Amino acid sequence: MIDESKDWRRHLSQKESLICFRLSLDMMKEERINLTEKEMMEVCGYKHMKSFKNHLSKLIEKGIIVIKKDEDYVDKPYCFDPDYVEYNEVGPRMYFRPLKNLQHTT
Repeated sequence: MIDESKDWRRHLSQKESLICFRLSLDMMKEERINLTEKEMMEVCGYKHMKSFKNHLSKLIEKGIIVIKKDEDYVDKPYCFDPDYVEYNEVGPRMYFRPLKNLQHTT
């Protein structure tokens, strides 16, 4: 039986959860988010980059979103950690798993 109280999504604010959900819809293979920062801000419904970057940085600190440098995707360095969100041809797959980095919870 799965203990949902340990699920990583329980450690996110409502805004962070919405960002994860929305960005997971634009994910490509290798869990890469197929949007630039400006596009990410716009699809998540933010009007100002500062507010969006604040929430994005919290997701990076928690290890849910990681930055992978790649010459082919210079303007799209953000990826989901596959332990939490994984690419699937049908749609994103989110797992019930505990957050690895608990010191950065909300």
